[in-house]
Amino acid sequence: MSNIVFFDMDGTIVDLYGVENVFKRLDSGDATPYAEAKAIPNMVAELRRYKAEGKRVVIITALGRHPQDAAYDTAAMDEATIINKKKWLSDNGIVVDGFHAVPYGTDKYEVAVREYGAEGANGTIVDDDDRVLAKWFGPKVKAVPENKMIK
Repeated sequence: MSNIVFFDMDGTIVDLYGVENVFKRLDSGDATPYAEAKAIPNMVAELRRYKAEGKRVVIITALGRHPQDAAYDTAAMDEATIINKKKWLSDNGIVVDGFHAVPYGTDKYEVAVREYGAEGANGTIVDDDDRVLAKWFGPKVKAVPENKMIK
């Protein structure tokens, strides 16, 4: 088993979708919701547990989806997204061993293999998106926020 765990951010450790008017704001070129969102406590605890076990924890997170008729500079939005996501990690005291912000729809498994070779290919993914999990060939963990868990 690999010693590396890849975490998604939005909807996995970050409650981005709980930010008021999040999609309207993102679609207008406002990247601040990425810094404002609250943590998803049980998933942040899971990330910290892996770190405590000595695993390398790496973020692979998507940049925003841009409307085709975006009335803003998409490159500047991507840059602001990266800055705000890194700020969120810092503000929440989360230390990771790698950070990769990739265009929306990028195959995260391919990123893991390209950046980490065989170790990445056998690494674990923690993600809330079933489409990402379906494309992953190593171990996978479905991220489920506490408030959505069946108890």
